[in-house]
Parts: sequence; C-alpha cells; structure tokens
Amino acid sequence: MFVVPTEPTDHALMSAWSQGDTKAGDQLVERHFELVYRLVAALTPPTVEVSDVVQRTFLACLERGDEIEKVERFRPYLLGIARNQVRMRMRYDRRRQGEQPVEDPATHARSSWAPRLSAVAAEREQQRVLLLALRRLPIEQQLPLELHYWEGMSTREIGELLDLKPGAVKKRLFDARRRLAEWMGQLARDEATAQLSLRQFDQWAQTMRALVHEDDGVDDTAHD
Repeated sequence: MFVVPTEPTDHALMSAWSQGDTKAGDQLVERHFELVYRLVAALTPPTVEVSDVVQRTFLACLERGDEIEKVERFRPYLLGIARNQVRMRMRYDRRRQGEQPVEDPATHARSSWAPRLSAVAAEREQQRVLLLALRRLPIEQQLPLELHYWEGMSTREIGELLDLKPGAVKKRLFDARRRLAEWMGQLARDEATAQLSLRQFDQWAQTMRALVHEDDGVDDTAHD
C-alpha cells in the first residue's frame, strides 16, 4: 500500500538542526520565516533592520536547541524568542542613543500586516471599510487581532507571546472588535455597509489570511 510521506514536525526539525543537520534548519527557517518576519516588523520601529532581528531570532533558537524537548508548542516558543530579540535590539539602540530602555516593544510598534493586506484586498466596499478600520486600531489591539485571525493563534498562544493571561487576551480581542466596529461606523458610507462589514468580519479575515499566506508553502497551523 502506498503511503503518503508526512512532513517532519517542528520539534523533529529543530532537534536535527541542533545536531548539525543544516538542511533541517533550512526547512525550519523556510517554514516560519514569513511569520517571524511579520511579527518582528510589527514590533519594531522603522529604524530597526527587520532582517537582522529575524536572523538573530533563528540563531538564538538554534542555541537553545537542547531545550526543544521541554517545549510543548514550537511556534509560540519561536515567536517568544523573536519578541525577546526585539526587546534586546531596542534596548541596545536606546542605550547607544543615551535614552531609557523600553520594556514593551509594542509601544513603538508598526504594523506589517495592513500594508500587505491592502495589496490583496478586494475592492468591495465592505472589505475597504474593514481594512481602513483595522489600520486605525492601536497596536495593542491590532496585534492580538491580527495574530488571532491572520496567524490562527489561540488566545493561549497569544498570551504566551505577549506576556498576557488568556483572559486579558480575550478582553483585548473583544475591545479590538468593538473599536473596529466604531471605526467602521465612522468610515462606512452608509449604515448598511458598516453592519454588514462587522457581520462578515470572520469570513473576510479568513479570506485575507489565505491570500496573505498563499506563498508560504505550508499550512502553518498544522505543525505544532
């Protein structure tokens, strides 16, 4: 009987990479590069070289290869490393400039999802309003919303990444959707469009996520 080969898990690739298998490392980096890049870009100011922080993230992950057996879910673990690398880079830059270090990089964040989404979003009025409203959310609301809908992360995973309890993540998501509805009400050309946009948000978000990830090559929800 023919057996379809299965993709190696993140844990298997990380374990092999830590033992010197560079091909496994290349596969792991390729699998998660887009996700890590978007997160770093969302958490850093324009003055930071995103590619450098992303590279340091994967190198730091390799240095911690002996910890992989203790890691329950690889993706939040990797994104946590990315966030720490952002913190370290921003602290270094601010110390070099004689400024006080910033504890939370999200306070100086930029979003990388919305500009990319603008390139693939359809021209329908409802989607236009949703996209414009999303761009107007503060980063502390926008980032959990994007991680949840575009990256398919659970509230627990987002909490691990942003140092928040699941309840706090749920509140941020609730507040973000409420604020999103308020912005749509202001931006929509008519009330019907605003109400329709909010009702269709989940479906729209799934469509946009598929478009954003269409070149990623793998389903990044299937490896943890």
